[in-house]
Amino acid sequence: MPGKAGLSVGSSLALDALLFAALLVVYSYFIQPPGSNALSRYDAVLSLANQHTTAIDAYQANAQDKGLFAGHYYSDKPPGVVLVSLPVYVGLRAVLGAADSWPLDEQYVVYLLNFFVAALPTALLAVLLRHVLRRLGVGPGASLLAAVAYGTGTLALPFATLYFGHQTSAFFGFAAFAALFFGRERARPVLWAFLGGLSAGLAVLTEYPLAIVAALLGLYVLARFPGRRGIAAYVLGGLPAAGALLLYNYVSFGDPLRLSYENVYLQQFAQMHQGFFGLTNSDGTVLLALLFSGKGLLTLSPVLALVPAGLWALWKAGPWRPEARLLAGILVLFPLYNSAYFLPFGGWTPGPRFLTPMLPFAAVAVGVAFGSWTWAWRLGVPLAAYSTMNMFLATATVPLLEADPPWPLVQSWLPALANGEMALNLGTQRFGWLGAASLLPLLLTLALALSIASLARPRFRAPGWLRLASFLPLLLALTLAWPVPLPGTTLAASALSDGQGSVTVASVRELPRGADGARRVAVVVQSNGGAVGNLALQSWVEDAAGRRSDYDLIWPFSVLPGSAARFVITPSAVDEGSRPLWFTVDVVRGNLIQRLAEVRMPFSTAAHRSGFEEVPIGERPSL
Repeated sequence: MPGKAGLSVGSSLALDALLFAALLVVYSYFIQPPGSNALSRYDAVLSLANQHTTAIDAYQANAQDKGLFAGHYYSDKPPGVVLVSLPVYVGLRAVLGAADSWPLDEQYVVYLLNFFVAALPTALLAVLLRHVLRRLGVGPGASLLAAVAYGTGTLALPFATLYFGHQTSAFFGFAAFAALFFGRERARPVLWAFLGGLSAGLAVLTEYPLAIVAALLGLYVLARFPGRRGIAAYVLGGLPAAGALLLYNYVSFGDPLRLSYENVYLQQFAQMHQGFFGLTNSDGTVLLALLFSGKGLLTLSPVLALVPAGLWALWKAGPWRPEARLLAGILVLFPLYNSAYFLPFGGWTPGPRFLTPMLPFAAVAVGVAFGSWTWAWRLGVPLAAYSTMNMFLATATVPLLEADPPWPLVQSWLPALANGEMALNLGTQRFGWLGAASLLPLLLTLALALSIASLARPRFRAPGWLRLASFLPLLLALTLAWPVPLPGTTLAASALSDGQGSVTVASVRELPRGADGARRVAVVVQSNGGAVGNLALQSWVEDAAGRRSDYDLIWPFSVLPGSAARFVITPSAVDEGSRPLWFTVDVVRGNLIQRLAEVRMPFSTAAHRSGFEEVPIGERPSL
């Protein structure tokens, strides 16, 4: 396979570190408001850590993605993300609690959990993808472009910032393939087959549809590993995850074979009880929509149109035909399964999210196309750039689309960018910069990463200082994301538009104490769109024990277009002698139901929460 197309880029450890760090910067820059899918998993983590139970009764009110069984509420999600998140949550609570920085705001805790269980694995996956392509004979430039195109130009980007299970399962699924692909040539192939089975089992434990990948990888083991020891080791490796699932089901539902999907009870998910957990017959019209509609996979990420060319090149190469068959099987079966599901796009989503776990395998084919033909490289660069623009705009503005616009790029993401309606990010959180200006720290960090990458040359062994410098973007991201506010920064959060304009909590600052020694806080609220009236500002104080003071309420007030309202608040104490740890301010409608914006010192959040009505399913059909 040629592998000569494209730029020649050093393949040193420094380049791997730079690719990993740059992607992690992008993924960790955005602090998305957790939706019901994320909160369902978060509730389960809280229940296990605090209540020592899999039932989420104490926390279930904030999510509609849940099940009801024997009078108790449970997350309706597979337990993989929850089990991986549990030690992360306990560790964060211990470390930050020792530093008097706990509890954190809900959105920020979900963000930190996502950092470890989704963002970090996705960045690692891109590095792993590059190495798989290099082993397939793809040149260094083409393999790097494919890894970047996957990490920034597909749904991997928005879902690396959202606490879903897709990117975690994608990492485990692709890591299973990589273990088998590299391990068959190692000294102990049986051990690598076991590790591949272990990772494949974790992928299924995280998202059940990854059973497609696990099954096809089993056939791959039969084709690539001699004798029966390889497949035996692969199956044995999957047993720990299978045991964990059976144990979770037994502890939760008294039946090891009862999946959480069976407990869904709300009317809007009634079709989950049709066919096989919502899967019926594959629909050709739905399949075309998944690929070519305004939210279709190829519409959002046209660089994936090179997949057939890459599969053909891999097949022609001869030695890689088992890999070509594996990739083709995954890339055919996943869309077919998705088109048979009653909710093919998965609700509020930037695209067909159920196809996300197959994307690293698609990126392998794209990388092979880049490395096989000059025309594919020349066409792939602008396609990758356009794909990245789509996915970056979705991530930076409104990744979870409440409506279902036919063309989200021109109907949602570009207008949101023009109106300054950005997802909360580190530029806003740390520096108070709003709108497109909040992206400047990210762009400057990526420019630094690009400058460091330009120092790498072919046949040039990176010195130690360059390897260290390649981690600078990562260190900058960690400095920004670390849950301690930087001195002198403005904490702010912008809310999504409510139809009349965008309401923003522009800043929350603690003022010098008054003459009576009382604490004082200045809050500035502004409108970035039209006039917004009948607003209320409510605030409260929380101490180290988690106890809250009574609400301090300012109501009503209005904010005119382009203007700001400034309030100086003397927060009520929790009780005499308590030490206030957190100050929280909400901007809500006058009826105190519709929340427009919230900031919690020293951490800020912004979420437009829509209520929902729980309507139980009258007569559930048996499965």
